[in-house]
Amino acid sequence: MAKLSAVIITRDEEADLGRALDSVAFADERLVVDSGSRDGTVALARARGARVLHREFDGFGPQKRWATAQAAHDWILALDADEEVDAELGAAIRALLAGEPARAAYRLCFRTVFLGRPFTHGSLSRGHHVRLFDRRRAGWDDAPIHEKVQAVGPVGALPGLVLHRTVRDLADALGKMDRYSAATAAGLHARGVRRGRLATVLAGPFHFLRSGVLKGNLLNGYPGLAWSLLAGASATIKNLRLEELWRASDALDPGGSLASGGPRPQGLRAAAADAGRAPPAGAPALTASGPSR
Repeated sequence: MAKLSAVIITRDEEADLGRALDSVAFADERLVVDSGSRDGTVALARARGARVLHREFDGFGPQKRWATAQAAHDWILALDADEEVDAELGAAIRALLAGEPARAAYRLCFRTVFLGRPFTHGSLSRGHHVRLFDRRRAGWDDAPIHEKVQAVGPVGALPGLVLHRTVRDLADALGKMDRYSAATAAGLHARGVRRGRLATVLAGPFHFLRSGVLKGNLLNGYPGLAWSLLAGASATIKNLRLEELWRASDALDPGGSLASGGPRPQGLRAAAADAGRAPPAGAPALTASGPSR
């Protein structure tokens, strides 16, 4: 019988962490890697019986890679603090590890819970992410955001759900939107990507329609409408931040390579260019990752 470590990275997650830890009480180890929480996260984790380590945050991929390496067991169940395993999935994981797992990694089904309602329609009701894996044959990449588990060989799937309570309230949603739009804009700027003004104007409507209509989130009622509005707002803010970064760097280097021969604004195509880059289930228009983030 394979033993399991449930691994969670945290910072200021006191409001959500208890549910996550309780949902994986069946794990042989619950490991929390904290990056400087200022609330009661660490005390709560220890009170729930989790092992707690500290590491300064340097990106989601590197943080999760380090946390995975510290686990006591090779089989890893990776969760975010705002996620919880339902009873069906917990039973499926226990049954799998009671025998000899056929795969190195397993994809889990995620369902977003937003404004108190689980999404039962659209892409956020059935997102799939690899979160259960044997670290000897699979592991996190080094991406600072939008991190993924890479596995050797085919990936399996398990029944049941991971419930993702992506934001607690509007203030939390806006905070995550601010952090992730800043991080995404910085990443695009570092790669030399520019966005034209028209792309910024179109980004909000495009991502609202993409989330609400193409991904079916409007079928989830008012929470789905609110999610889609936030998705559009986040895309707009990301492009505005990117434009701000370019204004600052062009002012410092008005005759530099980016001004003369670097990437140019991409016009109408830019509104759709980031369709696959929206931050993962973790925040409106950031997810993700999920998970996520």
